[in-house]
Order: sequence, then structure tokens, then C-alpha cells
Amino acid sequence: MIEATTFRKLNILMVSDDFYPRVGGIAAHVLEISKAISQLGHNVVLLTKIYDPHHELPEEEMVDTVRVVRVRVSEKRKIRALQFMYKGRKKNKRTTSKRRFSSDSLA
Repeated sequence: MIEATTFRKLNILMVSDDFYPRVGGIAAHVLEISKAISQLGHNVVLLTKIYDPHHELPEEEMVDTVRVVRVRVSEKRKIRALQFMYKGRKKNKRTTSKRRFSSDSLA
């Protein structure tokens, strides 16, 4: 006899150095995987870097069914990775807190 399993909605944090609106294989792949996981019913937050000198991109937005959180980093290549690790860690703590994780909070 097969027992019925209950679906458990997971909170999933994806971290990517390269993401939309940058064009490339990694950015497209991360977006497609994130959308597929989200369409299975899980909460997906994607944490990525943003080096946007004109400040045109929002720090948080919904891309299809995926919540995207961007961390602003320097244009200087040598410190970009360190900034992403430090700022990303702080934003991750804030984003994944129970009261803010839901994608409904952006709507």
C-alpha cells in the first residue's frame, strides 16, 4: 500500500552572480530553474549582484513567479565579490525572515 504524502512548501534561496537583465547562458539557466521550482509551489528568492551605475534596476522585484533581490556592488572588480558576500549575507537574513519571505509581500 502506498501512503499519501503531504506536500511541504519549501523556502528556497538561489544565489547567482549573473542574472537578468544581463544576457547569457547562466542568467537564463538560473531564471528557468527558479521559475520551474516556483511553479511546483515553492517560495523562491533569487539573490544576485547589481552593478547599475544609473540606478535603473530595482533592488527587489518579481520576475514571473520568482522574487529577485539585488545587492548593489561597486564597479571596481577587486572588491565586487567581497561586497556581494557581505551585503548579500545581510540581505539574506532580512529577506528570509518569516515575515518577509513570502512573494506576497511585494504585491
